[in-house]
Amino acid sequence: MSDSSDEKIEQLVRSVLTAVDARLDDVRAELRVVAAEAARRHEAVTRQLLDLEERWSTLTNSLSQRESEPVASRPARLEGTQSTVPALASVPTLLPPPVATLTFAMPLSDSASDSTQAASPTEPVDLTRLADLLSERLGHIGAPLQSNPVA
Repeated sequence: MSDSSDEKIEQLVRSVLTAVDARLDDVRAELRVVAAEAARRHEAVTRQLLDLEERWSTLTNSLSQRESEPVASRPARLEGTQSTVPALASVPTLLPPPVATLTFAMPLSDSASDSTQAASPTEPVDLTRLADLLSERLGHIGAPLQSNPVA
């Protein structure tokens, strides 16, 4: 009897070991699949990182060139501008003097009451009053006049 119980135990142990070996083979196969998938994903991520690094490098180089070109051209533009300033200073201006400094020797109105309020030859012109008088006299023309001109 001990022989048969030993054989049964041995047979049970062998069947358990066979089942364990079979399961280990399955697990090894699954690990190979997982390892292959991990390697594929690692390679894809590495390619994406290299692509991003290349794009970043291209972008920073492009931005650097855009910023450095105008900066590099500034001294030449400044020299060109500086060379034209003396030439512009020698050109006579065709602009009249500012309106605020004009003075009138004659009254701006025909009526006697307005002649007392007219500017004397030494006083500056009241621009608001002048604009109001012009609006009154030239209002029929339909040209828009500012009632409060900026001096």
